[in-house]
Amino acid sequence: MKTMKTQEVAKVLCVSDRTVRRHASVLFPEIVKNGKVTQLNEFQVTRIKQEIERSGRNDLDNVVQVQNATTDHEMLERTLSVMEWLSGKVQVLQSENSQLRPIAAAHLTLTDAEGSSTIAEVAKVLGFGEISFFRKLREHRILQSGGVHHNIPYQKYIDKGWFRLRAYTLPVRTAESDKNEIRHQTMVTALGESELAKIFPRTAQLELLR
Repeated sequence: MKTMKTQEVAKVLCVSDRTVRRHASVLFPEIVKNGKVTQLNEFQVTRIKQEIERSGRNDLDNVVQVQNATTDHEMLERTLSVMEWLSGKVQVLQSENSQLRPIAAAHLTLTDAEGSSTIAEVAKVLGFGEISFFRKLREHRILQSGGVHHNIPYQKYIDKGWFRLRAYTLPVRTAESDKNEIRHQTMVTALGESELAKIFPRTAQLELLR
């Protein structure tokens, strides 16, 4: 830790060397050796500065000058205080972000899904019933089966651009509270419709209906 002589402290604080030594001997008697004050560290300098400020002699120029001086220790304390404040702000922003992220995601997926078709619409085009077409998509492991991802495409087909997910909110009422849950509807893109037509050709389905 940095140390200073009493003369150096007096010059920084714009007070007399005698004033520094007097406060140091009262606050830190352990540093007085043979009637003389030894080196002062940053913490001790800050405490001496604060004691001079508390003297109440604001009519004296040197007291006002002391108030305008800032020690390294005080700067460190201020820095730590600012960092603590920033940390609190970051936590608040992270909390707000976690609340807004699902809303933003829902808006983006809804926008992305525009221009796509529902699976029921594609089933009709290909000559299938809606329920049977969903079953075939699950059997071919294109859609997932069971759980919260039931009838949601496997990620690889989303990555291929066959499907998009349209988000929507569904009111859910419980005994404790009312809230909105975000759900997803599987939408088929033009590319996906073309690829599904190759897997489930309409002509084959018509043969089955004969």
